[in-house]
Amino acid sequence: MMLSRKLFLTSLAAAGAGFRRAWADSAAKPIVSFGVMSDSHVRDDPETAEPLRRIFKHLAAEGVDAVLHCGDICELGTLVELKNVADAWKFGFPGGKNAAGKPVTPFFVFGNHDYHAASYMRGKAVTDEDRSLGILYNKEKAWQMLAGEAFPGEVFSKEINGITFIGAHWAHEGEMEEWFKKHPLDANKPVFYVQHPHPKDTCFGTWAGANAVSKDILLSHPNLFSFSGHSHITVSDDRAVWQGGFVSMGAGSARLVSVGRRAGCENIGMKKWPKDVFRHMPSVRGGKSWQASIVKVYVDRVEVTRRDYLNDESLGEHWRIDFPFKHNAEAPYLIADTARAPQFPEGAKVKIAEKNGKRQPDHVKEAQVHITMPAAIGDGPYARVFYYRVEVLDAAGKVLKDRKVVQQDAALAEMRTVKTDGWCVFAKDELPRGVALRFRVYPQNTSGKEGRPITSEPITLA
Repeated sequence: MMLSRKLFLTSLAAAGAGFRRAWADSAAKPIVSFGVMSDSHVRDDPETAEPLRRIFKHLAAEGVDAVLHCGDICELGTLVELKNVADAWKFGFPGGKNAAGKPVTPFFVFGNHDYHAASYMRGKAVTDEDRSLGILYNKEKAWQMLAGEAFPGEVFSKEINGITFIGAHWAHEGEMEEWFKKHPLDANKPVFYVQHPHPKDTCFGTWAGANAVSKDILLSHPNLFSFSGHSHITVSDDRAVWQGGFVSMGAGSARLVSVGRRAGCENIGMKKWPKDVFRHMPSVRGGKSWQASIVKVYVDRVEVTRRDYLNDESLGEHWRIDFPFKHNAEAPYLIADTARAPQFPEGAKVKIAEKNGKRQPDHVKEAQVHITMPAAIGDGPYARVFYYRVEVLDAAGKVLKDRKVVQQDAALAEMRTVKTDGWCVFAKDELPRGVALRFRVYPQNTSGKEGRPITSEPITLA
């Protein structure tokens, strides 16, 4: 039977109203829940899959509907390594089901390590062994092993509980533009997208490892929620969520996390050291942490729970991103920007000690002044300490030096971070001798919002 245009539009509107009612009825419970992780870098030793075994087991107990992996699943991109991942999946999800007996969808994308495009492969000839064992040359076999189905292509999608999930494998992110033309998205629902590198200048800022092409493509879809990895930067940083036109979230690393290259921080290493530029502290490391998140999608919001599976600890407060997503191109770190400043505990004191140390990067021995302070603690939402700013004051209160450092355990759980003192180092030769000096320390959260300072007693260096 032929429908008139009026009757067709009336029927379409009624169907839409029915969908909205069904969607609204689900407001009290998640429409879909899934785990998100990245950069597990599993090797040919099955023990290197232990982080995944532990994460998968917990996600199964949480009753997730799917697991998203943002790439660099393996270290060298071999089928031997991938089998260890598949075995970890079977361990965590026996029969491919969660603890409630419901099927769980593996939604993985391949990263540069999986596709033999890591730095160790550059300039090397491809061998017969590479072709026989490499994921890049055996995609059908690899995908069957990983997902139990035919390889879906370099850009692919799945519907899970009525929600669209899209993935793009390494170096194919630019193909999303054509994909969107062929697959229009429903603007009334969030859509989740997975790629390995961060879209450029999104989560964590300009210094995170990034892909410039994908950002321009994704900006035309404000209901898109993108997950990515590659940088290994910790999700304890509230700037992991960027909302400047779409949502971009860094997934951390299920293997070894980093605090990233943060410009102007005394204890962050450099790729290239300028001539005659030295620093006076060893570089802070991200620390041992197996990070993954649980994402729950409701009719009016997306909630993210971050966890360190090595230490079995929550990384911080839950994030809530309201839907329809709010965006601000000028101030895109909406979560971090709503944070309160961390504060030093009552009675906290600055300690000063003269010690011998080594400058970076040449490790020349030097006399140093070490400044130590008790860790600042959270004072409200997302207020965890991430940095300290240390000022050197003369007797008149004039600022002679101003230095910033990353808190040593910033990549770990907040409860673990606040047990570790903060510290900052000056070379003794940087400071004036024979005059009274004081050191004033400000605690900062991940977006640089400062709490109340504490100031040392005067000290005179001989």
